[in-house]
Amino acid sequence: MNTPKLRFKDNNGQEFPEWNFPELHEIAVKVKDKNKNYENNTVLTNSATLGIINQSEYFEREIVTEKNLSGYYIVNVDDFVYNPRISTPAPVGPVSRNLYRQGIMSPLYTVFRFSTGNLNYFEQIFKSKCWHIYIKSVANTGARHDRISITDKLFFSLPIIFPSLLEQQKIATFLSAIDTKITHTNKQIALLKQYKKGVMQQIFSQQLRFKDDNGQKFPEWERLPIGVKVDLLCGYPFDYSDISKDVSNTRLLRGINITEGWIRHSHKIDRYYHGSTDKLKKYRLQTNDLVIGMDGSKVGKNSALITPLDARALLVQRVARLRTNSLVSVQFIFQQINSIKFHAYVDRINTSSAIPHISAKQINNFHIGFPNLLEQQKIVSFLSAIDTKIQSAKSSLAALKSYKQGLLQQMFI
Repeated sequence: MNTPKLRFKDNNGQEFPEWNFPELHEIAVKVKDKNKNYENNTVLTNSATLGIINQSEYFEREIVTEKNLSGYYIVNVDDFVYNPRISTPAPVGPVSRNLYRQGIMSPLYTVFRFSTGNLNYFEQIFKSKCWHIYIKSVANTGARHDRISITDKLFFSLPIIFPSLLEQQKIATFLSAIDTKITHTNKQIALLKQYKKGVMQQIFSQQLRFKDDNGQKFPEWERLPIGVKVDLLCGYPFDYSDISKDVSNTRLLRGINITEGWIRHSHKIDRYYHGSTDKLKKYRLQTNDLVIGMDGSKVGKNSALITPLDARALLVQRVARLRTNSLVSVQFIFQQINSIKFHAYVDRINTSSAIPHISAKQINNFHIGFPNLLEQQKIVSFLSAIDTKIQSAKSSLAALKSYKQGLLQQMFI
């Protein structure tokens, strides 16, 4: 452990004492109480993203039966639990504080209880990455590639950053305030998404109608298959040998690049074509093309509009490109593609093979109601305004998380 770059001062502006670095076993004990009399049947699990929650709610089904609960550890509120299962992208499994309720936990987990110190502070320690290096350095590579094999002795030898109790409290209070903002922003995003989903159902079922600038009703909608209004093209089947990670070549737009509402990029997933593009002009993407992933667990849900960043990229097999001559129309169709109705349609008709799939014909055959262009514009403007608020909240959330990670890195080196 190194001296932190960021330190707090006491209420008189004086520096706190230097930090101590006790091993975990000096300030915490392993919980060994087992559920021998079957007194508790609330089985908990430790999720990297959700923390400690009810196992049946997490997996949406019962995982264990009553006959094997006697060997489970009893976990009290404020106990901490280490899950040896690696949680990508983190290189180690999570340690979480039980804020849910008393329950029991599989003996695969390590349960421990602090005897001193500020529990809110310890929560923040285990949200940082400072302890990952130690775990990786002492863990054995077991038969299970997704689990870390480590003895109790080595785990409880983990060095813990231990400031004075007053500085622990100041650190915990400061970081918890950021956590509160993160939680609030997450709720804001969820509420905006829920609101948009509700108004989309009303708009596309025509329960909610817009009026023109004179307050008059628009004409009735015309119900047509999407294929009547768009030019749909499926991507080109590039040879694997012609694809590389060399960014000097032509960018490819693959299904893995498309997520719910936007195009994502990273060195890990981006690929490029190093062959001749002379005969591939029709596969060049244009700004405001609508692309839909045709395979995978989120088939039909992964769709996005092409921005200038991805214009001129080449469309790859198993991705559909929808193009119209009207910006308003393609934006309107994009909102329809993101509706519950289209997702339900895809779930109903996609193939039952190992990899869910939808065909170009099935996309073309999806019927939607088409208002005239003026009403389409009003609908698009209304829904896009909600999208802008959602994106703004997501940007704020990303900034908050980045800010906190920067602080953790400076505090817990």
